[in-house]
Amino acid sequence: MMLKNSVATFFFLFPVASWQTSLFAQATCFITVNQSQTINPAAKKLLGASFDGRSSMDYNPGAPVDPAGYFDPATGAILPAVGAAWKRMPIRGVRYPGNLEILNWNWSYTIGPFANRIAQPMGPGGTNSQALQFGFDEFMDTMTIGKGLPSDEVQIMVNLYPSVGQPDPAILAADWVEYCNAPNNGSNPRHGTDWAMLRNSYGHPNPYGIKIWNIGNEPWSPNELGNDAAGANAFIALAIPIIDSMLAADPTLHITVPAVGPGSSPWNSTLLASTSLMSRVYGFSSHAFYDEDTGTGNPSVSQVKVWLEDLAMAANAIGKKVISGDHAHYAPVNDPDKAMRWEGALATAEMLLMLSQISNVELANFWIYGNVKATWHPIRQNANGTYTFMAAAQLYEQFDSVFYDQSLSTAISNASGGGSVPNVRAAAFKSNDDSKASVLAINIDLAVDNELIPPTLAGFDLQGVKLMTAPGLSSDT
Repeated sequence: MMLKNSVATFFFLFPVASWQTSLFAQATCFITVNQSQTINPAAKKLLGASFDGRSSMDYNPGAPVDPAGYFDPATGAILPAVGAAWKRMPIRGVRYPGNLEILNWNWSYTIGPFANRIAQPMGPGGTNSQALQFGFDEFMDTMTIGKGLPSDEVQIMVNLYPSVGQPDPAILAADWVEYCNAPNNGSNPRHGTDWAMLRNSYGHPNPYGIKIWNIGNEPWSPNELGNDAAGANAFIALAIPIIDSMLAADPTLHITVPAVGPGSSPWNSTLLASTSLMSRVYGFSSHAFYDEDTGTGNPSVSQVKVWLEDLAMAANAIGKKVISGDHAHYAPVNDPDKAMRWEGALATAEMLLMLSQISNVELANFWIYGNVKATWHPIRQNANGTYTFMAAAQLYEQFDSVFYDQSLSTAISNASGGGSVPNVRAAAFKSNDDSKASVLAINIDLAVDNELIPPTLAGFDLQGVKLMTAPGLSSDT
């Protein structure tokens, strides 16, 4: 039952600040909310992020030290200049370790006393070989203690191929599962190294209880196995021994496998048809890098929506879930900041509202935090040594206060004809205790102004209206 003092907020994103002089709207749109239909019962999990495990890497080993990320290569402590920006970023879920997974990375080289940690490649072709001060346990402390994230909201990516020091990816993955999740009671589930006892000796007696584990990163890439049935079958052959080894260490895991495109893509349809694979997994992890430029060949958010809805429906038919493992606005080679500026933030806002309206998409992660040298860098390092909390990061900071627990079924119609409005997207949210609600809307068309009529929500009084905009699409903040 709705509480009498329940309040609602209307949050509107507009492309550029010139809206203030555009008094003559070209269309009037009605937002309607079905308060009885919850789409996602844990919508805040859509505000997750991926995190690069190289966050204490020295980008150019030697003197002077050139930190690649947020943490000091010499001490592992957070760099004071970036600390204020990182503190602002809310974390509602996190995926680790990012691209390290495809660089023959060995997680076990990042635990224990630093003097005992082994150097390994941090870049393609064996480049930037070094040991990391900010390893796996430090990462977990940062997320659980520093950010207040429950440890079971961490997601792990495991190697699909041989790694440094361990040619068998099944052993490497299962060792990691056991280190994370086995109780320190002498049970030693796989009867080899007692990883739980080792974890305890490093100051972490309690299991992390990490549930979601993804096999590989983007093995459907033409640089790996290829996005066709043959590539998918090759993946299945590689993945099943890894999965079996992991489940032997912890049979309660939620294992996801990479997906690409709609459910009917050659890769996805082959995985969906494999009963041996589907019987072992929790669901699919899909990636999306989108933009609004038809000349790039990248999908728009609307195209991603069609693909994800198709994949989510196919997965749901066999009892599987979908996660948006990584997503972000595309970063052009000649202007990667575009993905993090206001233009990219608008597209990401559209993506988040879209995801909140697909019932079988469980969580999502923005690509990527932790590495200011990476192509995607929502916290940017400036030439003078300062850091900028970019518009894409500010979007999450703002959304965190209005993305309530549950997303509700939301629709937009044109007042004149009643049809859909392709250039406006909206989503409604409410708290589990029914004390708060919000309606978020975004105008995604630079050429059309839209007058939005917010819905009336039964049991809620409109408390306020918030506007998020910027001086121009190229604004950093």
